[in-house]
Amino acid sequence: MKLVGISGSPRRGAVSAILLNIVRQLSGADFTLYESLLDLPHFSPDKDGDSVDSTVRELRNLVRSSDGIVICTPEYAFSMPSVLKNALEWLVSSGELNEKPCLTISTSPLPPGGDKAHKELRSVLTALGVKQATDNLLCIGATRKRISNSGELLDPSIEAELRSGVLALTNLITIPTNV
Repeated sequence: MKLVGISGSPRRGAVSAILLNIVRQLSGADFTLYESLLDLPHFSPDKDGDSVDSTVRELRNLVRSSDGIVICTPEYAFSMPSVLKNALEWLVSSGELNEKPCLTISTSPLPPGGDKAHKELRSVLTALGVKQATDNLLCIGATRKRISNSGELLDPSIEAELRSGVLALTNLITIPTNV
């Protein structure tokens, strides 16, 4: 099984990336963490087409070749970060996310866990035709108290929530077998 993780925060050591690395371990999958959000040009339909930027082609190929996607985003000003929205906009016309199984996670140092960003992300992904891994919002709040600066989970319930999300995602993924 091949999974791609996309962190909505391009910051090194971000909680989103920490959680995606935990998902990598829990899934046991061939897992690629996409770390080039800042390299993508601003989306414009005029820039899309046969001569699209190589960074956009790389993102599209990575998503296309995966069996599922895991997106973990922080909440900035009650929304997902613009760099994440930009990446998703590059995937609209090319259709790589259509019918792709996807697990969404949000984070915040505040107790609601980025629920507003999470709802916005899921709304965008619905427009893109993804298969949502779970009807529940996987919002990890109070991160400063629940995850150490070194990335250690201080609250075991986070691992249980992530494990449940990974199970829901893998249940959506059907990998063709050669008969």
